[in-house]
Amino acid sequence: MLKLLTAEQMRELDRRAIEECGIPGIVLMENAGIGSVAVILDSLAEEAMTGICVVSGPGNNGGDGFVIARHLWNKGLDVEVYILGDSRKYKGDAKINLKILEKTGVPINNVTDSEEMEILREDLSSAGLIVDAIFGTGLDREVAGLYGEVIEAINESGSPVFAVDIPSGLNADTGQPMAVAVFAEHTGTFGIPKIGHFTFPGYIYCGEIYPIDISIPAFLVEEMDADTSITEPHDFLQIFEAREDESHKGAFGHVCVLGGCPGMTGAPALCSLAALRIGAGLCTLGVPEGLNLAMEAKLTEVMTKPLPQGKDQGFGIPSLPEARALLKDKTVLALGPGMGQSPEAGRFVRGLLEDLDLPVVIDADGLNNLVDHLDILSLRRADTILTPHPGEMSRLMGISTKDVQADRIQAAKSFATKHGVFLVLKGARSIVAAPDGRTWINITGNPGMATAGSGDVLTGVIAGLIAQGYKTLDSLLAGTYVHGFAGDIALDKKTEKGMIASDIVEEMPEAIRSLESFLRGDEEEPGDDDFDLD
Repeated sequence: MLKLLTAEQMRELDRRAIEECGIPGIVLMENAGIGSVAVILDSLAEEAMTGICVVSGPGNNGGDGFVIARHLWNKGLDVEVYILGDSRKYKGDAKINLKILEKTGVPINNVTDSEEMEILREDLSSAGLIVDAIFGTGLDREVAGLYGEVIEAINESGSPVFAVDIPSGLNADTGQPMAVAVFAEHTGTFGIPKIGHFTFPGYIYCGEIYPIDISIPAFLVEEMDADTSITEPHDFLQIFEAREDESHKGAFGHVCVLGGCPGMTGAPALCSLAALRIGAGLCTLGVPEGLNLAMEAKLTEVMTKPLPQGKDQGFGIPSLPEARALLKDKTVLALGPGMGQSPEAGRFVRGLLEDLDLPVVIDADGLNNLVDHLDILSLRRADTILTPHPGEMSRLMGISTKDVQADRIQAAKSFATKHGVFLVLKGARSIVAAPDGRTWINITGNPGMATAGSGDVLTGVIAGLIAQGYKTLDSLLAGTYVHGFAGDIALDKKTEKGMIASDIVEEMPEAIRSLESFLRGDEEEPGDDDFDLD
C-alpha cells in the first residue's frame, strides 16, 4: 500500500529527519537535486542535450533548482538559470546553493521586470527542457503577478517540462491549480508522493511521476499517520485466488438488485450482469411488476421478481412487503439503479432501509431518495456503501458540485465519517472512503467511461464481491480498480467516444484474468503507466 502525504505531513517528515536524525537540510536538498538529475538524464536525455532553462522561485524549491543546475552543468550540459525576483532574498540552504552556483560559471539571470520577462519568454520557447523550480508543495495561496505570468509562459512555450517536487501552482493536498499551474511531462517528487499528485486534476498537470529518495529514514515514514493511499492490486489480490474444485454457485452469494422504473430498465440490468461477471453465484432483480416481462426478455442469467408497484408504475409503499420477503435469503442488496425519484419511490427506499439488516450498496436514485433523510444511514446495523457521482454527492452534502470537486478527498472522508458509511466518490480518480477516515485513490479508468450506465456497472461489481464473502473495504478497493481496469481494456478496443457501459461488463473477465496472472507472477502489475515506482 503506497501512502500519500499532505504538504504539512511532508514538512513534518523533513523536520524530524533534520532535528531528530541529524540530517542537515542542505543534505536533503542535495539529494533532491541529485535524484532529479538522475531522472532527467534517464528519461529526458535527448531534450536535455539541446539546452536547459532552470526557472527558480523564491524558496527552497528554487534552491533545489540550483542544485539541479549545478549537477547538469557539471555533466557538460548547456544550462541557464532564471531567478524570479530579487536573488538577495534567499535564505538558508537555498542561499548557500545559490552562492555555490555563482562560482561554477552557470549563467544566472534575474527576472524582475517586463523586459527581462520577454527575454525569458523567448528562451523558454527555444529550450530543449524547462526545469520548473518555482514553487514547491507548501504553496497555499493563488498565484498572481510575475509568477503567474511565468507559469503561463512555460505552458505556452511548447517545451517539455520537468517539475521539481510538484508542478508550480498546484495544491499538494487537493490537486487543484491555485489560479494557474505548470503542465509538466515529468514530475520528480521528493520523499513520499503527495495527495495532489494523484487526485483529479492534479495528475494531469504532473505527467509521469517519479518518487525520489532524499534519504529520509524509513522508520519515520512508517511512523507517519497517513490516512490516504493509492489503491494497488497488492491490497486485494486474495480476491483473485483460484476457486476450489468443488465450488458451486451457492458458495458465492446471492445478490439482490432493486431498481428500474418505466423508461429506465437498462440501469438495473447492467448492475445485475456486472454482479455475475465479477463472480457472484446468483443474482435476482426485483422490479415493478409492469417491467418484469421486459427484464425477462433482456436478461438470461439473472432471475427476476415482479413486485407490486405504486401509482406511477414504479416502486412504492405497496412494494415493501414482497421486497422484504425477497431479501430474506439474499447476501447483499444493490439499491437504486434506474428507480426514479417519485415521492413513492422515496418512501419505498427509506422504509426498506429502516429495518434492513443486510449489507447494501446504494446508488443513483437510491441516493437521491435519501437527501434530507440521512439520519437513516447512521441507524443501520449492517455495512452501508454509497456510490455517488459528484452531482449526487453535492445533493447529499448540501453544497455545490464545484465545492465537492475542489477537495474530493475531504468531501468523501467527511461524509463517510459523519454518517458511518463506506463511500465511493465516482469520477476521474474515484475516491474510496471508510468510516474510520481512511481514503484511497483509484488510478484505473479513463474518460471513455463517462457514459450512461457506467456507475450502475460499478454498483453491481461491488455488490457481487460482497456477496462472495469478501470484506466490504476489500470489495470496494477491488471493485473500483477492476471496474476502471476493464474500462481501460475496453478503451483499446472501442475508443473513448465509442465506449458504452456494456463494454465494461464484457471486458471484466479479461481484467480479472490479467489480475490472476499477475498474482501468479506471469505478468507485470496492471494499472497507471504514468507512475514509476522504480
